[in-house]
Amino acid sequence: MKIGLYFKKDSQSAYSLVQKIYDYLRSERVEVYVEKKLRSLIPEASEFDISRDDIDVIIVVGGDGTVIRVLHELRGRSIPLVTVRMGKRGVLLDVSPIEIKDRLRDLLEERYVIREYDRIYAEIEGVSYPPAINEILVTASVEYLRSRVIRFSVYKDNHPIYYLEGDGVIIATPIGSSAYSLAAGGPLLDRSVRAMVITPLAPIYTWPRPVVIPIESTVNIRLREESFPGEVVIDGYERVSVKPGSNIIVRRYPQPAKIIRFHEDERLYEEIFGRK
Repeated sequence: MKIGLYFKKDSQSAYSLVQKIYDYLRSERVEVYVEKKLRSLIPEASEFDISRDDIDVIIVVGGDGTVIRVLHELRGRSIPLVTVRMGKRGVLLDVSPIEIKDRLRDLLEERYVIREYDRIYAEIEGVSYPPAINEILVTASVEYLRSRVIRFSVYKDNHPIYYLEGDGVIIATPIGSSAYSLAAGGPLLDRSVRAMVITPLAPIYTWPRPVVIPIESTVNIRLREESFPGEVVIDGYERVSVKPGSNIIVRRYPQPAKIIRFHEDERLYEEIFGRK
């Protein structure tokens, strides 16, 4: 088994834990590699390039943001991830630092399940962009944000849903429904539901409400000719400028994200709403 390590670079606690993971795996005669941008922190390790090298499993140490960064740097490839929590919460995280040695043993002895999570991607004027695990946001260009609204129509499978004026619209996966979409008033989708949620962002009129549609649907967002310019933001990492008259098509990405789980994957509501 070839295992890659990726961690939050500016976190001393993450670095210390990764060093322990590296030492343990090497003691078990496992092929271990550190992502090339981070190799200087563990100079004795071999490196791998996350954007192109084949690897069996990537162990990610950090928070949800670190996991999302890994998924984007994979550029759509579907390599299973072991996610190690370095914070209090995280819907994509599974392993706590205190149990890491036991879970590494489970990994080597194949005592785990791989959960698959739907992703979505945007196609803009014929160009496809990397998939999002959380959401695709269409909003006013940074030049006009906070001072101008954008005007656009939203369609499901070429059938109109609504015409909107406001700050934008969020198209979220079940995982992403617990992030920006939830903060904007969208529903929390159970992970077992294969759907997307369309959440208007600060519409001028009060009647537009979030809409849940099947994951296999095609969403078409048409920026109207009289609108101000906009931006498409993919999981907060990639931004694409769009002009008035542009079409943004959002679909399910054919390759899901794969997360290795050692625990029951039913802690969503505790993670979001907290424990009493």
